Amino acid sequence: YHIGSTGTLATGEGFTMKGTDGGAGINDLQNYVFKGKPHNGDFTRIVSGNQNYLVGNPYPSAINAAEFILDNLKTDITSRYGNGRNSQNVFNGALYFWDQFSGRTQYRGRYIGGYANWNLSGSTEAISNDARILANDAVGNKKPGQYIPVGQGFFVNTVLDPVIAQVSGITVSGGPIQFKNSQRIYERE
Repeated sequence: YHIGSTGTLATGEGFTMKGTDGGAGINDLQNYVFKGKPHNGDFTRIVSGNQNYLVGNPYPSAINAAEFILDNLKTDITSRYGNGRNSQNVFNGALYFWDQFSGRTQYRGRYIGGYANWNLSGSTEAISNDARILANDAVGNKKPGQYIPVGQGFFVNTVLDPVIAQVSGITVSGGPIQFKNSQRIYERE
């Protein structure tokens, strides 16, 4: 939904933002002001099944992507990491970060970018293969790291590939996405 210049975001919600209408020069400064207080504590966002949901790091410090994922996976998968985990897989276990690596434009059909991925087995660069943008199969040169910077937005997905679901018996149902102080880490960008 569109929040405009006076809207508010709930703690843990992510956002996307376009620049100017294209009239500003490439070297012109733009001023974006965010008002609010630094967050501390545990927060929950609810995501529905069969959805991509844009969330964001709500803390004034980086968060550990591995801890974030583990805190949102089923207890029997993560039992070796301690108690207090979910009893269901809230999302598919991957975090998706937008990377626009060419085609600096306001026109979506001319974007050259895609979503880089981070999960417990590593990360991959973005590939420009989405039909809604300029899908030319170009590959980005950045991989997301394990530590999610302050204010960084990313998608979680509650859709699981049917073949993976059938072979593994894993289910993804949506539900409460947990942001916890225990996920926070001091890590320089």
